[in-house]
Amino acid sequence: MQAERERLADDTRQAALAPAGGAELIARLRSASGRVTVSDPAPRTRGRWRAAFYDAVHQGHVPEGYKLRWTGRQRGDCVFTLVSEKPAQPQPVPVIDVPDVLDRPHRLVRATRTALGRSKTVVDTRTTPGVIPMHVSRAQADRALRIMHALLTEAERRGHQVETRTVHRRGRAVQEMVVVIRGHALPLAIRERTTKVPHEPTAEETSRQQRLSQAQVPECDREFSGRLELGAPASSGYRTWYACGDSTRRSLEAHLRHLLRGLEGCATAAQRRQQEEELHEAEQQRGWLAEVRQAREQQVEWHRAQVLVE
Repeated sequence: MQAERERLADDTRQAALAPAGGAELIARLRSASGRVTVSDPAPRTRGRWRAAFYDAVHQGHVPEGYKLRWTGRQRGDCVFTLVSEKPAQPQPVPVIDVPDVLDRPHRLVRATRTALGRSKTVVDTRTTPGVIPMHVSRAQADRALRIMHALLTEAERRGHQVETRTVHRRGRAVQEMVVVIRGHALPLAIRERTTKVPHEPTAEETSRQQRLSQAQVPECDREFSGRLELGAPASSGYRTWYACGDSTRRSLEAHLRHLLRGLEGCATAAQRRQQEEELHEAEQQRGWLAEVRQAREQQVEWHRAQVLVE
């Protein structure tokens, strides 16, 4: 009570120190780096600051491109801020450089290179444990390994984990390579896109078709196009979440930085959903406990009523 009486007694003096109008309020904000705090003012002092605020807003004292904000209109501290309305510039996405030659390849790149063996036409490591899942032509294998080296090295530099694992889907074991970001494992695989080309019947197919009129010969074949694509495997459930590849304007190498940022965004979204689910479960638990408590109280009241009746 004594403190309140002192605050009210000092109200007249503090009111005289308030800005005389909107122009003076803006000047004080500019000199105070855009923020002024008035500690729990008494009614008259709060009224003087309120009048200065509305004078600044309605008489055009607020600079162009800025907005004047005020909290504490009825009680507590009055905080005046002068904020810019200009949209914040997005942070630049760091470029991920892909080396021309692999001197010291990433451990998974080294293991994948060993697993390639002497394959001459097609490289397929999708069922090989402990390596990067790849399905590319031999001509694109070296480029694919250099791209994966750059991406995995940058991911680990940012504090993420890179590992391989075996998961079971629909009753069969599937080999995956995942980037673990804040506890969320996001699978990655690299493949080469294919295109349809007219099928040229072999001598065996032609002979079989001549002998058997019902023998079918395919109309087209699929050939590797030379365009790589990196993203979530189709069977992982993340297929539509993140993927990038060679296009007519930009190569896959130019998309790597955006892919890694997309992975980090997916991890953030997954973390947010997990927190929301935990909050929902906690709310359900509190509701269930409240119902149990209410039922117990009703049971006690019913028992007491029965005793009184008897």
